[in-house]
Amino acid sequence: MVRSVRPLTATCWFASMSLLLACGGGTTAPPSPAQIVIYAGDGQKAAVSTTVAVPPAVAVTDKGGNPVGNVPVTFTVISGGGSVAGARTTTTTTNASGVAAAVSWRLGPALGTNQLTATASGSGIVGNPMTFTATDTGCTDCWTTKASMPTARSGLAIEQVSGILYAIGGLWAGGELATVEAYDPSTDTWTTKASMPTAREGLGVAAIGGILYAVGGSNSTGLLSTVEAYDPRTDAWTRKAAMPTARYRLAVAAINGVLYAMGGEGSTGHVFALEAYDPSTNTWTTKASMLNNGPGLGGTMIDGSLYAVGGSQAANGDLAAMEVYDPATDTWTMRASMSTARGGLGVTAVKGILYAVGGYSYSIGNVYDVATVEIYDPSTNSWAGKAPLPAPRGSLAATTIDGLVFAVGGGAPYGPIVAAVTAYQP
Repeated sequence: MVRSVRPLTATCWFASMSLLLACGGGTTAPPSPAQIVIYAGDGQKAAVSTTVAVPPAVAVTDKGGNPVGNVPVTFTVISGGGSVAGARTTTTTTNASGVAAAVSWRLGPALGTNQLTATASGSGIVGNPMTFTATDTGCTDCWTTKASMPTARSGLAIEQVSGILYAIGGLWAGGELATVEAYDPSTDTWTTKASMPTAREGLGVAAIGGILYAVGGSNSTGLLSTVEAYDPRTDAWTRKAAMPTARYRLAVAAINGVLYAMGGEGSTGHVFALEAYDPSTNTWTTKASMLNNGPGLGGTMIDGSLYAVGGSQAANGDLAAMEVYDPATDTWTMRASMSTARGGLGVTAVKGILYAVGGYSYSIGNVYDVATVEIYDPSTNSWAGKAPLPAPRGSLAATTIDGLVFAVGGGAPYGPIVAAVTAYQP
């Protein structure tokens, strides 16, 4: 809906270019903003991650209902994860008709409600701020293609901080990478960040207190116990205490401010060790060993417990097994196995449900990537199949942002290295 606003009317005339004759014998004060109303762009619908058809706009008037020009109006995204004019917040000013528009409003990546506020500068303005609502529409149980990473890679690690996804390290045709690239789902864009001090692939990454911790991996020097911390606020890396056991193709997750490094492959083969890192003391502690493990496992945290899924045992085939660790008792328990045995998969959780995404399989005597997606419900100890990836991918990474599962990168050694980014809507 577009509302009409009374046009500005002249209240004084100039007798000459040098003399202003006041109307009514005195100088008329400029009109002050007294009310803000929605002018256009409320209640729209659009597909996820697209721009609404009508830019949100407001009209500002004085006490007499006359439009007020040159009033700063700030538009701010408050829910849904979208962007306004390519940013979270943008400011424009009202025109001679008292109208200010946001230029564009791109909705967020998940189905549901998006909200945007418009706040006029000034005090005592009736209706300030105004709130616009729009609805993301689209499919469920489906994958959508997002902007590709600038750098194609497999064996990378990803994690999100404050709704921004960070892709760290990995392997490409020229060897191991120290590359760090950040993805903003609200604008579907990537930016390059400060590189890790140590290039590596097969590493694990977890976030604690807004800091990303890159753990283990391998490069041309061999297996690594290296731990480096990245602060997105300063775009800087810091070296931390090394992990007790050097390894790669491990899984990493954090619980209550403690990072846990699970399994992987070490200098003598499979690593069953679980080691815990406390950033507050910069120290590591050894915990109860895993029960069943293969390099290339996936891991995540649900309700204060660690979940370790799958992995590869080469000639012995891949694993479908899953085990769960309780930090309160320092014990592991086996749970129901996946339907599809695989390693090199991405694992994450959405609202207490575990997602096992893609991977590769040795199970029929050769190696091939899979597009399989399965979910696990801890409350029923059961698995169910979901929409597969658009294409098979192993050695990928997965994380969750605003209820969406993001699958990033993948490929070698069992397929072409890719920069693909896809998002799953439950």
